[in-house]
Amino acid sequence: MSGEPRAGAVSARSEVAAGSERARLLSVESLSAGYGKRAVIGEVSITVGAGEIVALLGHNGAGKTTTLKAIAGLVRPREGRVQLDGAGLTGRPPAAAAAAGVAFVPQGHGVFPSLSVEENLALGASIRQRRARWDNDASALVDELFPMLNARPKLRAGSLSGGQRQMLAISMALMAEPRLLLLDEPSMGLAPVLVDEVLEAVRRVNQETRVSVLLVEQNIKRVLAISERAYVLKLGSVVFGGTPDGLRERDWSELF
Repeated sequence: MSGEPRAGAVSARSEVAAGSERARLLSVESLSAGYGKRAVIGEVSITVGAGEIVALLGHNGAGKTTTLKAIAGLVRPREGRVQLDGAGLTGRPPAAAAAAGVAFVPQGHGVFPSLSVEENLALGASIRQRRARWDNDASALVDELFPMLNARPKLRAGSLSGGQRQMLAISMALMAEPRLLLLDEPSMGLAPVLVDEVLEAVRRVNQETRVSVLLVEQNIKRVLAISERAYVLKLGSVVFGGTPDGLRERDWSELF
């Protein structure tokens, strides 16, 4: 992938124009990254406002997961810049991103199956800085949102259903009281009723804590219902950045 934007790619300037009126928390500018010699994303520019839910959409292989990993420090960018509230995160290790307030929930639930529910939650809390970031108590919020976890603290995570493991993974991230929550396809493999439950939990977390959320999801209609803005990636480049209503008005065959 060359340094030149792909045809049809959204420029950084036009994305800013389509961006949120909120104070900007996350700023990703002209980001390029990949694995070995293989380039996956090029010239990707996105923003997430404080307290905002933003959807990151696109077909499999479009570069969504790579974008999240580059923000979280799991993939080193080749070019571009990542900033959280004005502080540079470009190329910093995952521990630095976590300390700055970035929590990443990967595909596949991201829990420790041999540990109990309460041990998994304790690991999430261990990342939290001494000074709490939220007005709400994270543990109380997790108990309220996911009561089935509170009811089974000694149960091994590997014994949970797929939906319960996903909720535990999100809960682990919340225990760190993050400023930015990165969710990579939280509904993958879940029954439709659980998809709605998980996305509703994401919406409630955002409402009650004002944590910013950047959410990769294949259930486009469902995720647009809880998002304030959306970006679409195609072949490693941003081809849309704007509101859910703006995306609904576009010809999706050109974007996906």
